[in-house]
Amino acid sequence: SAIARLSCAETLWRVIHQGLQIAAGEGYLDSHPIERLARDARCSFLLDGTHEMLRGFIALEGLRGPGRHTVDPGVGAREPTQGLTRLRDLAVRTAHQALRHRRLTRAHPLLVAESEVFEKGVENLYRSADRALKDHAPEIAEMQFLQMRIANLCIDLYALAACIARASLAIERKGEIGAQRALDFTRIFCRMAEARMRINFEGLDQNDDALRNAIASRQYVDGAYPFDILLE
Repeated sequence: SAIARLSCAETLWRVIHQGLQIAAGEGYLDSHPIERLARDARCSFLLDGTHEMLRGFIALEGLRGPGRHTVDPGVGAREPTQGLTRLRDLAVRTAHQALRHRRLTRAHPLLVAESEVFEKGVENLYRSADRALKDHAPEIAEMQFLQMRIANLCIDLYALAACIARASLAIERKGEIGAQRALDFTRIFCRMAEARMRINFEGLDQNDDALRNAIASRQYVDGAYPFDILLE
């Protein structure tokens, strides 16, 4: 539900943003409907939990999932650090059984390429989550950049699975020609999701997180931007 809420809100904002670009300056006038839509859409990023909080929740919930049958599911919510530490030794065995070699058995043959992208993504996510738990627990509960990448991977995989399921059902009911629009949507979304996932997977291994944290820490101590805005 957190994935659905977050992805829907961000998709809505992208649509509204494009609408505002089309309306241009007129979109700022309260007489134009896009003005109200822009204000309402932006509220979804803040009310009932910010999107940063939701991404952290998605990532930490997912990381403690592999040990759900062995570890008290409430531990991670009450004490994320303790819960993730206990999961470190369980991750390989239970996540391997839960995720590896799983295949989409009900996807339509016309979507075999998209299914392969999903299956490869799940496999890579398993490996990345396992490595993150072993390398960073218990500090992982404070690593927001890593949480963001894992959450984004989960979001794209969840949405891709939903697209494949919807298109497969459409093909069964309407045939290939009748389901062409669903097929087109699924294929274009798959290509976009695959590109985003590639960036997030690469970012788990090669990133500038430490440098970003160092810069932010110095900025916090300085309490201001350190350079003159106007150069003499």
